[in-house]
Amino acid sequence: MPNSVLVAVNATGRQAASVCRVAAAIGYEVRAHVNQIEHPVAKELGSKQHITVIEGSLADKKFVADLFVDASRAFINTLTWGDEVAIGRSLADAAKRAGIKHYVGKEQQRKKEGGLLIQLNRSTAACPITASTATAGQQRRCGLPNTQSRIISAR
Repeated sequence: MPNSVLVAVNATGRQAASVCRVAAAIGYEVRAHVNQIEHPVAKELGSKQHITVIEGSLADKKFVADLFVDASRAFINTLTWGDEVAIGRSLADAAKRAGIKHYVGKEQQRKKEGGLLIQLNRSTAACPITASTATAGQQRRCGLPNTQSRIISAR
């Protein structure tokens, strides 16, 4: 695959780890960002062919910019640490500057009523902003071909 580098942020999460495994299996070179290199999932991913595990702070703009160098795709998993809005902006801006061809963003929202609902919005031009809980990172993805998923859970 030409220009087949996929960046996965917060790759120790269930969805991002799965994305890394599948992408590597079908021929992508995967750059898997982790918060802790010693995490069991980070170690498992690092043992796989075509996956490079990289530990670093998403608050470091140079680190974030370097994540996307020569990449064509990005999977941005929900963050559980730091300033999510500032990190979202930084990730989206760096991806746009690097020329990412498709940006997948995932965030969790909680719903009190119960049940599980997965919303999926696809766009190849404009970035759909339909919920008042949209982060600044989502707003900055405008102009990048993107897929956004929101998982709403009952917790």
